[in-house]
Amino acid sequence: MEKFIKKLLFASVIIVLTFYACNPDEEEPFVDPRDNYVGSWLAEETSTLYPNPITFTVDITLNPSNSTEVLISNFYHLGNADEDKVSAIATKSSLTIQSQSVCNLTIYGSGSLSGNTINLTYYVNDGADIDEVAAVYTRQ
Repeated sequence: MEKFIKKLLFASVIIVLTFYACNPDEEEPFVDPRDNYVGSWLAEETSTLYPNPITFTVDITLNPSNSTEVLISNFYHLGNADEDKVSAIATKSSLTIQSQSVCNLTIYGSGSLSGNTINLTYYVNDGADIDEVAAVYTRQ
């Protein structure tokens, strides 16, 4: 009888371990890196064409048409209309503004996110001059 109990106990342990091993590992929930950028930001910019700093507000939203991009309204103080928004590829800590035409200007550049601050360097080409802009966005 004692051998039977040992065998039964051994078999029970094997069965429990088998079922436990078959359970899939719990997956980490997906966190969209773009969420770090969403919100209202105070922008302070200086540039080669306009050396006096200017301050204004920009809003960053998710691009519903592209799961890797955010949309920045009032970028370069251009306004808040949909056609004035600049798109940027967003990762956990960097933004890439691929060359695009907004308000008859060609805009491109890059930046980084650290805490509640985005540092950007970007270029605005109006066909005659290229304005190099240094911008610091601070979360409001």
